[in-house]
Amino acid sequence: MADLQEKYQKLAGEYAKLKAQIPVLKKAYLDEQGEVNQLKDTLKERNQTVRKYEQEVDSLTFRNQQLSKRVVFLQEELDASEVNNKKKNKNKGSEPTTPDRGGAAHNGGLNVFNEELQSKIEENALLHKQLQEVSTQFDIHVRQLQAQLKAAEDSKGQHEEVIHAAQQRAKEHIDRLQEEKAMLEVKVQTLESELKEFRGRCEKAEQDLNQVEKNLQSRLDVATKTIQEKLPFIDTTPFRITVIPWRDQSRCSDSKAGVSSVIFWWQYQSVEYGSLPTTKGVVTSVIFWWRSR
Repeated sequence: MADLQEKYQKLAGEYAKLKAQIPVLKKAYLDEQGEVNQLKDTLKERNQTVRKYEQEVDSLTFRNQQLSKRVVFLQEELDASEVNNKKKNKNKGSEPTTPDRGGAAHNGGLNVFNEELQSKIEENALLHKQLQEVSTQFDIHVRQLQAQLKAAEDSKGQHEEVIHAAQQRAKEHIDRLQEEKAMLEVKVQTLESELKEFRGRCEKAEQDLNQVEKNLQSRLDVATKTIQEKLPFIDTTPFRITVIPWRDQSRCSDSKAGVSSVIFWWQYQSVEYGSLPTTKGVVTSVIFWWRSR
């Protein structure tokens, strides 16, 4: 019973420890879950930023295509202008003044187109450079967020495993404690029934003992009464000597002295002759001799 009680207390202590660990693990799990949710929100925001950048890239691509078409168109116009200039240079003799004016105007238009083309090319190169930088930064940031998300998910999985294992151990301990509690309750009931039976037997034995005491007391009273009535000559009072006549006392003293003398003589004779009869026989002979006087 003591071993079971000690084991029960030990299991109860382990259960209390596990129960105390559960809130800590639960708090850590909730913290990790909050971090994971925060990372998910951050990833969602980054995805929105990515979509925004993708839209900007699409817009820049469209503008780049438009600029490319514009450049092709200007290049075609430039080629056509050069061909026309070559043709006009061959026919310079008849009208020298008009071609010069037309060529100057055409050259001015070509300069404007060239400047515009150069500006668009530089703008396109700048946009390509910015787009490449943004794409590189975005890829780096996405990889960092993915690494953080993976680490958070791994940590979350570990915490979930720890919590699951702790809950499983706590459940096993609870089941074991419940089984032992049931066994202890059965044993307690058995001991209570045995204790009740022992109490009944003790009460019965006490009643029997009281009955025996009463019976013995009544028999003692009867015996005492009988002794007092039938044997009045027996004096059991201490420090009281029976009264004997002086003559009988003198005879007893003489008899005692004679018996002592005979015993001494007989022992001496036994040692002397090597035949020692029993002292009881000698005493019996002496008593018989004394009575015959």
